[in-house]
Amino acid sequence: MNVQQTKAAAKATSPLSVGGTLKRKCACGTHVPGGGQCTACRQRSATGGNSAMNRLIGPTMQRAVSGLELTRVPVFAAAQRSAFGGGSADAGVPVGHADSADAGRPAGTRAAGRQADDTGVSAAAKEAGNASADVGASAGTTRPVLSWTQHLRHTHDALWYFGGEHPRWFSTDTHLRASGFTDATQLRWRILHGADKVAFHGPATGAEVVLDSLEGSARANDVAVELKEGGGASAPAHVGHLTVRKPHHLVREGRTNHAACPTWGHCAAACPAWWDEFKYRIKDNVGGTIVGATVNENFPGAKTNDQPNNWPNPAAFATVPFWPDTNGTFVDNWFIACGNPPPLAMGVPNAGQSVDRLPHEFWVGSRTPAHGVRVQRHVAHRYRAFADHENVVSPAP
Repeated sequence: MNVQQTKAAAKATSPLSVGGTLKRKCACGTHVPGGGQCTACRQRSATGGNSAMNRLIGPTMQRAVSGLELTRVPVFAAAQRSAFGGGSADAGVPVGHADSADAGRPAGTRAAGRQADDTGVSAAAKEAGNASADVGASAGTTRPVLSWTQHLRHTHDALWYFGGEHPRWFSTDTHLRASGFTDATQLRWRILHGADKVAFHGPATGAEVVLDSLEGSARANDVAVELKEGGGASAPAHVGHLTVRKPHHLVREGRTNHAACPTWGHCAAACPAWWDEFKYRIKDNVGGTIVGATVNENFPGAKTNDQPNNWPNPAAFATVPFWPDTNGTFVDNWFIACGNPPPLAMGVPNAGQSVDRLPHEFWVGSRTPAHGVRVQRHVAHRYRAFADHENVVSPAP
């Protein structure tokens, strides 16, 4: 029998018999003359059955005890609110365990647990539940941890230094944003280590500051920035670290010699020619490959002739002196067609005879020669049958 059926039956039955004899309702709902207990209730009292059933909750148990006084039903409903409140994993747990299991839960769930105690749980259980709730409330108001995070303009970016250049796709400044503070007006920032590598752009106060790069890091995370809220030794503080990346050196991945004119060289058909390709990978100061950077070449000195020749001066070539937005590698092409002395093929006599040489270097971060960061310097040496990059210095500060 469900709750509604039991309530209807109780309302339909009068406490007085037709003969006028006073009948009182027993705990099971049965009317007995003069009060007292019916046979079934006396048997349950002798075995402790009612107290055992009152400890259980849930819809199944409500149906099982439908013959009991229905004024006790609200304690089950309140217990269910505590057990199921907020999607708790404790759904179906007896009322006496609800608050102790809820220690540290959101205040709404703890309140539901206390309501259940007020309607039917013992004083000891109520006191324990309230103590658990107070612990949870205290934990819920614990001060967040002061910290800062680095925010950059581009995905997969870092803080970069390009010798005063500001190439697209690379952040040469960065925003540091505070979290876990209570009063932004009390926030103060300072550079503990690496003041030669970064500087504040604007005030070093408040919830967000900007750092400009001044130089590349000598090693990863060698810049330390402190954030502090308030003054005094006991004021909350946080020290974080960051790295300033910069172009650092090149890795030569190969040289390929061709005994022919390149397809883009427009050489005369009758002219002997050779063509050399030098492939380089661009590395940063912490070992990564730099993708998207522009490389330029520069000839800082005059050409030296090792024999008379009319070979064109590489510094005067009518070519574009940069490699834009590279994929992390670039190829430096050298070729000669016609001229005196005539170019030769590899392996023939005099193929290794020196013709001329001149200083040559590579920079990263700009399309303008000698702008950005210099990553390599060497001697570009031309022979009768090939070219080479000799006396390489990389990195080349």
